[in-house]
Amino acid sequence: KDNFMFGHNRLKILDLSNKSNQPFEYKQYSLIFNGCIYNFKELKDELKHKYNFHTSGDTEVLMYCLIEWGKKALSKLDGMYAFIFYDGNKIMASVDHFGEKPVYLYEDEEEIMLSSEILPIKSYFQDKLKINKNNEQLLEFYHLGFLLGEKTIYKNLYKLSNKKIYFINNQLKIDRIDKINEINKKFNISISDIHEELIKSIKNRLNSDVPVSLFLSSGIDSTLLATLI
Repeated sequence: KDNFMFGHNRLKILDLSNKSNQPFEYKQYSLIFNGCIYNFKELKDELKHKYNFHTSGDTEVLMYCLIEWGKKALSKLDGMYAFIFYDGNKIMASVDHFGEKPVYLYEDEEEIMLSSEILPIKSYFQDKLKINKNNEQLLEFYHLGFLLGEKTIYKNLYKLSNKKIYFINNQLKIDRIDKINEINKKFNISISDIHEELIKSIKNRLNSDVPVSLFLSSGIDSTLLATLI
């Protein structure tokens, strides 16, 4: 796609056919997506009057959400995800609100590369990717064993923020803009409200075309999930 190249390894959870393979393409649009959109069935119902669906998975739903609503689609998504979306002119990249699915961004004067892991970036750029030995992130990594925020221990390598949307144009210029404000929810709720929300949330997360398992611990949280399931 012009100055852009996409690659993807798919873990099949929803729609086990090849129809949902990625990069997923529709007209001039392309999408690479990692994760799961839990409320994809509700979003599909909202969009089916305008789009003809050819798959049973969430990738096609996410594609049409981004075409239909642009960045405003992010306020409608319930899930853990990272995606790169090409609209024919520019790339839009984002991760979920909690940053569960990471994306790393390498940027220099000539090239930009995004990946869900650092290893492919390191393999591609080889000696070009160097550790910044004089930064606070290296001390933070030694101290905590992990890093907070956008910066990494490498020069020119960043982790996509869960508070921003990234746009990359054909000239490889990156714009980082704040996400639109989420709807403020009041927390004056009852036990029955929590019970109802838990049931709805669990039902959405049980959408799968492969077997589902639950890891039980001695805590009350996983026992509660098992009981509700």
